[in-house]
Amino acid sequence: MSRQMIPLVMVALLLGGCAIVEPLLPAQAREAVERNRKCAELGDLQIAVEEENAIGSVVAVNWISDGGGLIVDPASRRGAKPAPTKGNQASRYLNVVGGNLGAQSERPTLEWTFGILEASEVNAFSSPGGYVFVTRGLVSEVENMAQLAGVLAHEIAHVSNRDALQVYGSVKANQCRTALATEMAGKEAATQVTGFDSAIQSGTAGYLDLNNLTNALQLQKMGDELVDTITSKGYAEKDEFEADEVAAGLLISAGYDPNEYVKFLGKLEAGGSFANHPDPAERQAKLETWLAGQKPSPDAFGNADYPFTSYAKPSIPKVLAAIR
Repeated sequence: MSRQMIPLVMVALLLGGCAIVEPLLPAQAREAVERNRKCAELGDLQIAVEEENAIGSVVAVNWISDGGGLIVDPASRRGAKPAPTKGNQASRYLNVVGGNLGAQSERPTLEWTFGILEASEVNAFSSPGGYVFVTRGLVSEVENMAQLAGVLAHEIAHVSNRDALQVYGSVKANQCRTALATEMAGKEAATQVTGFDSAIQSGTAGYLDLNNLTNALQLQKMGDELVDTITSKGYAEKDEFEADEVAAGLLISAGYDPNEYVKFLGKLEAGGSFANHPDPAERQAKLETWLAGQKPSPDAFGNADYPFTSYAKPSIPKVLAAIR
């Protein structure tokens, strides 16, 4: 089999024909089969924190760019404290509220970072590594802090449940296979494959050191593809329902009324900015059922805290109302 036929072999492999063609391949192509298999495994391995932070920061930059930038005013000179503008005060307040919720999540040691995007649409985003953003439009729609805290808690749940990292695993495997196929086609692909080769040769670790990839564009490419995938496909329905339940639990722990978050879900339009989410009415129904299941039996602890009517649902503070 000539070298010119190898790209056709790779097509067969990617289409699932490994079992048929592998016995007929020369040594070089058999190596490609093994590397292709390891690319697939690479997507299933646990993501190291360093790798999560690297890809998370790139995804965060994507969200900020797509959202028109952050509502924050940088310091006027190097080393100076940010000016006490409305945008900075709102950002600091959001980080206090979000940081409290993040500290009670399953990943309290992440460096949780929260921000408000300039976009007028009603939306919220999160990135691996602990980045959470809400839009100016969303801040304008919530009626009280319990509702806003519910949105933050939902995004925190996606991060703590590693939902985006599950998508990233698939993206990483696809990028690895693409780089391998490019190399086998005889193109100048050394800069694309080097980082993946070190990962697929590292036994069971599979850690992709994004800071040391020879091709610096690879990190950006994976970040772009991850954002595109999440934007176009969203998370699985079960992940969204679970994030709602985790969010409600965080709200209860932080002293907010979770029913206010249920109420906010009812304000979302099916097919709107949250088009990739399950139908809002279904989310409400499932979350109401979950909350009802948390009600203690009459002879256990009493019912004083249910249905959370005594929990705080403060109005939007002045620092956030100023940017609405």
